[in-house]
Amino acid sequence: KTSVESFLFRGMSIIIITMFFILIVLSFLREITQLNSSNKAKVKNASISLTDVDFENGKPIALNGEWDVFPGLYLNKYDSAALTSPALYALPTGKITELRGPATYRITLETNTNLQNLTLFIPNFKSDITIYVNGVLQKQHNKNIGRNHLNLLETGIFTLNFDGKTNNELVFSVGENAKENPLYKREIILGSHNNVSMYAYLTVTNSIFVFGIFIILIISAFIFIFLYPHNRQISFITLLDNFLILHVLCGMGNVFDYVGKLLGSCYVTDSFRVSIQICFLMITGMCGTLLAYHSYDPEGEAPGLLWKPLPYIYVVFAIIFPIRLDWLVSFGIYAILSAFAYTVLSLVFQFIIYWRKNKNIYAGFQIFKTYYFGTVVMLDIIFINTAINTMYFTYAYMLFLLMHLFIRLYDNKRNYHEVENLNSSLEQKLKCEQQN
Repeated sequence: KTSVESFLFRGMSIIIITMFFILIVLSFLREITQLNSSNKAKVKNASISLTDVDFENGKPIALNGEWDVFPGLYLNKYDSAALTSPALYALPTGKITELRGPATYRITLETNTNLQNLTLFIPNFKSDITIYVNGVLQKQHNKNIGRNHLNLLETGIFTLNFDGKTNNELVFSVGENAKENPLYKREIILGSHNNVSMYAYLTVTNSIFVFGIFIILIISAFIFIFLYPHNRQISFITLLDNFLILHVLCGMGNVFDYVGKLLGSCYVTDSFRVSIQICFLMITGMCGTLLAYHSYDPEGEAPGLLWKPLPYIYVVFAIIFPIRLDWLVSFGIYAILSAFAYTVLSLVFQFIIYWRKNKNIYAGFQIFKTYYFGTVVMLDIIFINTAINTMYFTYAYMLFLLMHLFIRLYDNKRNYHEVENLNSSLEQKLKCEQQN
């Protein structure tokens, strides 16, 4: 077993170093796939000027801002008479329970006369959609088309023909039979065909890289459980890490694209995705409170009232809020943050007890790692009902998971050397007794 563990330590060290390099590569990919920051124009009053944008040499832009929205209206055929009395919405929205059912969207694009066509990309888009430019049908797409092909890009890229006109009416009509309308939550990316295709390709590649790293982390966690099946601390770390990974994967729509296409007609709505995302985060909180007890205060010196109710509170949250997302929006976030504040109070007492017994760099790193994780979770909860980019949280969680892997590797390597030293001492003692 010692030879296997020695091989494991060397292998895990290489994996950690490799993952840090991959994290740097992912950050670089994220940077080069950022949208055009030189174009400060936003969609205002359902109109945007693109006359100063160099689409051929510059990056794509996001059509974020105020759109004309016609809730409940689906245009199977273009009808200008139906496009009256619109509501003005700021898109994309991150609201969990807002804007369901079919809807039609409209903006005006002010372009140059020499602009003939542009390419549109809607990430993670899976619903029925009909697109019109100046009243002319550009694309009709059904979410069931191409469901047997594992291509994440086939349902999200569309070509728009402007024919040299300077004022172009762009109309989306989405979700003829939809129970909820996912376009409310999507960024709409516009640019030249080559640039948009590259943006879409790098975005999907980024997600695949992240998914691969998470698979490696899950496998490494179960390797430690296999080697130390009766170690509670390692078991709680593994549970926390795996549920946290599931939470992050739920925030990445690409994963559900793959699952949906593998299962054929399966269609995962945004509400369902957010529901299980919240559920996994609350289970992560439950595992975190149990792990903190076994890591920082295994002898139970802190008052039990400080931490014992917490696992039950998070279990209740994991059951209630995924079922009633409206409760989560109205008061649930405040309830979760209150429980989180109570958790922080419990951790302070546990940290004091732990630091008194272990005043060293390793103990300081453990405390820093826990506070870092708590900060990321708090921000994740606060911004869960907004349109903030979830990839930033993905990278932050990934860094925490790498810290956890390092802690497990260091702990087991330290235990390994202690056992080796104990064996050497016993062998020396045995030789001395035999010589005597």
